[in-house]
Amino acid sequence: MGRFVNPDNSAFQVALNSEIYVDKTGLIEEINKVLGAMQGYICNSRPRRFGKSITANMLAAYYSKGCDSEEMFTDLEIGKKDDFKDHLNQYDVIHLDIQWFLSNAKDADHVVAYVTNSVLAELRHPGIVNVLIQNDVNMFYLIEKQFFCSADFVPQFHKNSPFCFRLRIFYLCI
Repeated sequence: MGRFVNPDNSAFQVALNSEIYVDKTGLIEEINKVLGAMQGYICNSRPRRFGKSITANMLAAYYSKGCDSEEMFTDLEIGKKDDFKDHLNQYDVIHLDIQWFLSNAKDADHVVAYVTNSVLAELRHPGIVNVLIQNDVNMFYLIEKQFFCSADFVPQFHKNSPFCFRLRIFYLCI
């Protein structure tokens, strides 16, 4: 549907079309076990070049209401599980590729505002969020709506940089 809210599965299809693809859909089974529980807040952290983007795209393709991914996952590990279809394409998904925002924002100081404005523009699409309230400190509240959030973060920023601090605060707010 959108780039950030309920994305399609095209990014994960690119990975599946690659000459070398390692099936890591078993992770989906583990996430399905904890959805709706306190353990459902998962950080899948990996070193550079170890598949964070592919994993984020895989999760978005599996959970997003914005696409039909049944055929894509049927022959993969998750497709062999009894509960394969229970969560497939059943969630509103917010998928953030921070590298994309970095390359499209005016500069690093404007990334958080750019992410916020871009996502809010898509959330305002009819059928996504019925009620969106903005308070006086520019915080937004989604009323009676649950989202599956997938964020692909760029780890190469120095942990003490002002940009990295603002981005961490932003993540705590979503």
